[in-house]
Order: sequence, then structure tokens, then C-alpha cells
Amino acid sequence: MDREQFEGYAVARNGVALFDLSSGTKLALNGSDCSKYLDGLVSFSIESMRNGQATNTLVLRDDGTLVAIVWLLKDDESFLILTDPEKRDHLLSWLVDHRTGFDVDIQDKTDLLACLSIVGPKAQELARSLAGDDIIGLPYLGFEQNNDMDCLVCRVGYTGEYEYRFIFSKDRLDAMRETIMKKGSDHAVAEYGTSLMDVLMLEMKSINQIRDIADGVTPLQAGLHWAIDFRKDSFSGREAVINEKSALERKLLLLVLSNGAPPAVEAGLFIGDEKVGHVVNHHFSPTLAKSIALASIRESVAWVGVEFDVETEGGGRTRAKAYSSPLFLTKTVTEAVL
Repeated sequence: MDREQFEGYAVARNGVALFDLSSGTKLALNGSDCSKYLDGLVSFSIESMRNGQATNTLVLRDDGTLVAIVWLLKDDESFLILTDPEKRDHLLSWLVDHRTGFDVDIQDKTDLLACLSIVGPKAQELARSLAGDDIIGLPYLGFEQNNDMDCLVCRVGYTGEYEYRFIFSKDRLDAMRETIMKKGSDHAVAEYGTSLMDVLMLEMKSINQIRDIADGVTPLQAGLHWAIDFRKDSFSGREAVINEKSALERKLLLLVLSNGAPPAVEAGLFIGDEKVGHVVNHHFSPTLAKSIALASIRESVAWVGVEFDVETEGGGRTRAKAYSSPLFLTKTVTEAVL
């Protein structure tokens, strides 16, 4: 973690940081069959969604592997899908290929819409200054069209902090950024690159589908059980998911290393002389002042509290212990409950 990331981390965990997520995939779906169509493709129950609700769900292949982790925003029979930019082409092709027989129109809005996100314990105060007092009533996993800002405001995120995303026409990006920075001057808002988000997410064990999930890794191996409605009778990949549920071979676990030494790339995990897993993602956590890692581990030993030996960059090994998530309560959480 370089100096800029350290500074950005402190801002995001103690104040409010601005991130430009405009490169993210944005797909708009309309048509009388939208709900029925999507209900057969995603792992969450569309029928249970309310208008103005967002949900984090999965699009799966028939073999149960992942097409994409997506945010799905519902407004009557219209939906907006948000996901990482790297998933754009594959997800769009998947949706189009499965559209036959449904009255559904799919439009790629990625290059037409911008998205700015504010993150941190002071983000709600800034959102109130930007969008008006009524924004306080917007629940987590909610969204609304805001007249004060003339944009869509969403409360979604992965960092454990207040997060508000503003979605609007891309030709207004510079003006909207200037407005946020001006309104946020009292909160010392500052903009940082999206690579910082990976650190914030890892501390909460929020899965980064680009870094954390290799080809062939299943949602259950990635710990994405919470994103699957096992009561649904039918969705793409359901049979494979159900079959794997009782025969899981590997799990992703969050580790804290005993000292600051970073793990080697794809570092092996050992119990004694036996290799039982490998690191898939790691960062230094300024809050814990230790290196943390996400590791793929053999299911039989993948339990919170188990200790492992981890290969480090210097060629040696250090101890690491598996922890439940989140690794700590954020200031957003602790201030909300006091």
C-alpha cells in the first residue's frame, strides 16, 4: 500500500472519500416479461423484490459457475443491472442469448451513464447536503430518483461504511464531481482510485469477483451462499448448486497474518508439511496493522480459528489464523449504534 492509498484509506474509514465508478457496466432492461425473464437467470427471487429495491445477486451458468455478481435495481417492470466493467461483454451476451421468447429489451447504458460514489462514516451527512434531508430515509438496498441532484441515488456497497452512488448522464460528470467536492469541502472529501476499494472490501470479506474468483470457482466455494435463494424452484445453475451443497470441496476464508510480512503470490497454506490451500488475494490492513488475506482452503480444515503456515514473499513462512467477517466494526457501524 503506497502513501496515497494510506491517505485514502484514512479518509474512507474516518471521513468521506469519492470514487468514480463510471466505467462499471450498466444494463437497462425493459418489457412486460422482465421479471419472469430475470427470475429464471438470477439466484435471488425477483418476485420478492419491491419497487425501489436493490439486491446483490448472482448470474450463473448451467454448471453452477459464475457469470457475474450483479446489483439489480427494480422499478416496476424495468431493471438496472450494475456490475464490474470486466463483466460487460460476457454478461450482455449471456442475457441476449437467453432472451428468446421473452418481451424484454436490453440496452447497454455503460457509455451513456456515469456513476460517482461517496464512501465513509461522513457520507450520509454529505448525501444530505447534496440530495436534501429526505435522503436520510433512504434505506440500505434502496434507490430513488432525486430531484435535488437530478440523478438516481442508490444506497448499496461493500465496505461496511455508508455508501451512496449517484447515477446520471455522463455528459454531466465533471459538473457533478465539482458539486460533490464543493458540498463536501466541510467534510474534507477527497477522490481516490478504485484500487483502494479492494482493501476496504477485503476487510469486510466482500468478494471482488475479478480478483477473488478464478475460472471454475463456484459461488458456494466463494462463500456466496447468502446471495442464493435456495427456496427458488428454478434458476440457471440451481441443480449444480444444490448438488454441490452437500459435497463442498473448498472454501474461501479470511486470514490475518501474525506479522506484517505479505504473503507470496498464490502463497501456499500448510498445516504441518501438508499443503491445504493457497492465497487468492491479500492486502495490508491499516486498521489492524497486519497483512490480511483471502485464501482458498480444503473444506475439511476451512474453519474459523484454525491456524496455518503461509509462504511469504521472502521465501519463509509466517503464521496466519482464520477469522470470521467483518474483521472489525467500522466507524459507520459503531457510531450508528451509540
